[in-house]
Amino acid sequence: MELNEKKFEQLKEQVRQLYSAMGEVRCPYFNENVHFSADGFYHMLFKGASKPKKRDPKSQRMRLKLFRLAPKLLELTKTVQEYHEEKQFVQVKLNKRKEQHLKEIYYWGFVAIIDERRIKVVVKQIGNGNKKFWSIIPNWGSKKTSQGERIVIHHSGDLEND
Repeated sequence: MELNEKKFEQLKEQVRQLYSAMGEVRCPYFNENVHFSADGFYHMLFKGASKPKKRDPKSQRMRLKLFRLAPKLLELTKTVQEYHEEKQFVQVKLNKRKEQHLKEIYYWGFVAIIDERRIKVVVKQIGNGNKKFWSIIPNWGSKKTSQGERIVIHHSGDLEND
């Protein structure tokens, strides 16, 4: 195992333990708790629901490193910056069977500067269920154009996959 890969696995395990111990945090915007379910941790490593695809290692590492800031943001935020709702088929257990049901899905995006980092935390709710941590990303990025200039990219618009 390569040294970088070993460090990545250690980071993933540290965040998994922190995540598992998190449980829930009180969010002033909702005036209720936001839960940290296994779905949120899984979403930091994979994207897509019907055919999950592993995120590239750089994206995984970035999300895992930023995760410690998510509970801080949720405990402080009183303003939402993005909101999206849609209907999706989700898997539901009924009488020990898994079935697909059409449900309303709600997403909230909260942006803040925490510990000198501008981040966005996404919270997801399926129907009337609990509000759950869904994702964390830096609220900006950059890439080089073909002319060698750097341009800033803002992550927004697709709260399901961000």
